[in-house]
Amino acid sequence: MEKIEGARLIGKTWHYYKRVPKRLVEAYGLPEFKRGSMHTKDPDKAKQLARAMLTELDDLAAKLDSVSERAKVFGDLSPKEQVRLESDLARNVRALPADQKQLIQKAGGVWEAGVAMREHETRAAFQRAGLGADYALKDDMGEEYDPDDREFEEAQEAARIGLHEKKGKALRGTLTAVEVIEPTADAVTGLRGLLDKFCEAKGYVHTLKIKNKTRGQYEYAVRRFIEYHGDVPLADLTKKHLTSFARDFVKLPVSSRKDIRPLAFWDAVKIADREDLPRASARTRNQNLTLLKSLMAYAVNEGDRADDAGWSKYTVTEKKGKFSANREKRRHVFCRDEVKKIVAHTTKTRDSNTVDFWGPLFGAFHGLRLEEVSQLRVDDVVTAEG
Repeated sequence: MEKIEGARLIGKTWHYYKRVPKRLVEAYGLPEFKRGSMHTKDPDKAKQLARAMLTELDDLAAKLDSVSERAKVFGDLSPKEQVRLESDLARNVRALPADQKQLIQKAGGVWEAGVAMREHETRAAFQRAGLGADYALKDDMGEEYDPDDREFEEAQEAARIGLHEKKGKALRGTLTAVEVIEPTADAVTGLRGLLDKFCEAKGYVHTLKIKNKTRGQYEYAVRRFIEYHGDVPLADLTKKHLTSFARDFVKLPVSSRKDIRPLAFWDAVKIADREDLPRASARTRNQNLTLLKSLMAYAVNEGDRADDAGWSKYTVTEKKGKFSANREKRRHVFCRDEVKKIVAHTTKTRDSNTVDFWGPLFGAFHGLRLEEVSQLRVDDVVTAEG
């Protein structure tokens, strides 16, 4: 008798006969065995039905490996599988960049973020479809109105639509990163996606134990840029995006406080204004601009963009001011009496054959930093008469 996987011949009729994998039983509440008549005596037909049944089980198993597929049928999952899915979502949220993590927290959680995303996208779609409809109707009816009123109202409406679209897009990108939803077929990669591609190509990879310092620097630059502009599609990036970001970057505070570091761009600036915190230096700004420029150059090299929108040639125009000689900062140099005191002290307390004797003298005379003095060795010093 011919054997068919997933089927058994009972009498003259073929029946389903397959043990269901334990995880499918636990996840979907399926019976441990798939049994039942196939209502056929034809072995070829039985093969076809058995193959379809096995394919269905394989598909269900594959969906359990996908966060987005399980999210779609969350209500149909068993309590145990729901807990497992919630754990996977929490893990993915923890791995998000700070700005995306804040979106999830602000919405109240992953599921709430999904509701907010659909609300923003729906409002944007309906409002865009109706943009200008009221005045179009007035035109059809021959009703008079002030053109300035129309221009003002439609500009306001367009701004509201743009805000809904921006917020919806940000939430969609975040939920895609959490793997709750799959990327859309026409999704356009922004700087965040480019960053992942770039770092993977360069080998800048985080591990469970060690964070790659270079990748961290790129992640910070991209995070601040996206907080400022949103995750603009690569094709839409312009020189203006870079220049405006550069202008305001120096408003960011310099602080190691745990309550400030994760704040979004303008939230951090507000705290800095209120507490009069020190701000980012021009040097720090330029370092971050250099990182963003290198990402744009990589996009051009990979064919993700036709050009770099003038990013590579952009340099920040610095403000020039006039300073009097008295206002210029001068390096402090020890005077002769101070040097004598230092030498006298070391002569009494240090062995003249060790660097401890000569180090303070060199440091005082040359204005060396402690780290530089610490690099001196005994054979670096020569004693000379006179």
